[in-house]
Amino acid sequence: MRSYTTWSKHGEVADHEPTYDRTSGGSFEPDHLNPAVNILHDSFPTFALTHEEDAIYDTTTDTAHVLLYTNTHDYDKYTRLLARVQIPLYDGSPQTILGTILSQMQLKVKNRWSNEAFDNMLKNVKDMLTQPNNLPDSYYKVHKILGDLGLGYDKIHACNNDCVPFYKTRAELDECPICFESRWKKGTVKENSVPVKVLRHFPLIPRLKHLYMSRHTSSEMRWHGERRVDDDTLRHPADGEAWKTFDRSFPDFVADVRNVRLGLATDGFNPFGSMSLAHSTWPVILVPYNLPPWMCMKKKYDVFVNSWHNGSSFIMRAAVMWTISDFSGYGMLSSQAVHGYKACPVCLNEVHSDWHAGKVCYLGHRRWLPIDHSWRQDAEGFDGTFEFRTKPRVWSGYEILEMLNSFDFGVLSGDPAITGTTHPDDMMCFTHKSRFYDLPYWSKSVLRHALDVMHIEENVANIIMGTTLSLKYGNKDTVKAREDLKKLRIREHLWPIKKGSVTKLPLAPYTVHPTLKRHVFIWFKGVKYPHGYNSTLFASRCGGTYNSTVSVLLKAMR
Repeated sequence: MRSYTTWSKHGEVADHEPTYDRTSGGSFEPDHLNPAVNILHDSFPTFALTHEEDAIYDTTTDTAHVLLYTNTHDYDKYTRLLARVQIPLYDGSPQTILGTILSQMQLKVKNRWSNEAFDNMLKNVKDMLTQPNNLPDSYYKVHKILGDLGLGYDKIHACNNDCVPFYKTRAELDECPICFESRWKKGTVKENSVPVKVLRHFPLIPRLKHLYMSRHTSSEMRWHGERRVDDDTLRHPADGEAWKTFDRSFPDFVADVRNVRLGLATDGFNPFGSMSLAHSTWPVILVPYNLPPWMCMKKKYDVFVNSWHNGSSFIMRAAVMWTISDFSGYGMLSSQAVHGYKACPVCLNEVHSDWHAGKVCYLGHRRWLPIDHSWRQDAEGFDGTFEFRTKPRVWSGYEILEMLNSFDFGVLSGDPAITGTTHPDDMMCFTHKSRFYDLPYWSKSVLRHALDVMHIEENVANIIMGTTLSLKYGNKDTVKAREDLKKLRIREHLWPIKKGSVTKLPLAPYTVHPTLKRHVFIWFKGVKYPHGYNSTLFASRCGGTYNSTVSVLLKAMR
């Protein structure tokens, strides 16, 4: 057989010459093909199944089995990579082209080399190798080779005001059909036009395929349904009520344990720090919850349907279980208001809000207490009133969808000249209709959006620390807040005292006495945290590291 590899280390003697003789004049040992061959077979398992493991193939003549497959485009990629996983860097080298560039790309990512630095390194190494050699001499060539693995991304131009993406039917437009802003930056000609905004889209389907094509993850993708222990202990999202409610609502989806459950997470950040405050990036990441808890939250399994499993094909379906974001991201994903008088995603129209101390404040929290709770009758301890109201009712997904369908929100655009439709009072809690409601299962979900507790805990902790210790940052006990108490005619002992141009604030019972602050800071400095614990929370709002901040505060009090 042309593809047979002689197992010389097991005593076999070659009775034929290998047909693959493109560069080195002989066959490679199987050990030299890994791990590049493993990556190749994980990326194209259907084609790899027709090849004998650790065999050398002549891709120029061995093409009979390609007739079994209709996707010749993928087969062309496979054969190109198969050649590069066998061609040595130079005559007699144990290293192959694909194996070498994979290891070099790993170093580039690990050490954060720029493309220019990577180009210089490749050219330098190519000059040092035996001549002639097959090492690519630029990042462009390496990227082109690795593009056949199928995990690239698409560039989609977007409107400057975020009205529309120039995609599909709008792909050839030169200006936005809504705000009429140009698609291109000013000063660029048509042939060399630079887009104003670019969306980098990492296709989902190829990445989901890879989770099942790889023998390292295909079994783990069924962990939630086959090996998870259901003992009423919350260890994984599958143990939660939202997951179980979804299972009861969609038994046909649950019937195949290989169907994928996803969580969508997003958060904005500025990659350039304070150097460019106008710039921000919003990555949207999908987390596969099929995996066990020790795998699903690792970065390498984040993914930016016809697939394979153990050599067999199946129709894969995927569902977004919920989203995870901070409160501003919550507004974009849920279509609900996160600013103004009706910015509570739970109370909706029943929110109790008012203007206090220069801000919109949300009040009426005693509504959630039992109806006979003593605090409901404690007018003096709160806002000077008794509380007889019950807690706001919980809106179902069906009710929210009906409300959204009853109103035309008009066009969504960041252009200030496009004001959109005026919302009636009962629709002020929504900004638009979220596209998630186009999913047939979304309105049936009991948990559609989740807030990132890291942001909430940090903000609450900063406010508690800032207020109780009267710090510059995070302190909510301000002159405006005290004057607001006077307007409400409550807590007279906390009203500000004016003496000429100076305003003094009486010491509040929730504030640490100035003579005791030093003891608090000394205690903070002496606390020992476990390895890896983030002890910079207190210092984050004070402009420095934890120990340096405490030291500065102690010196300032001397």
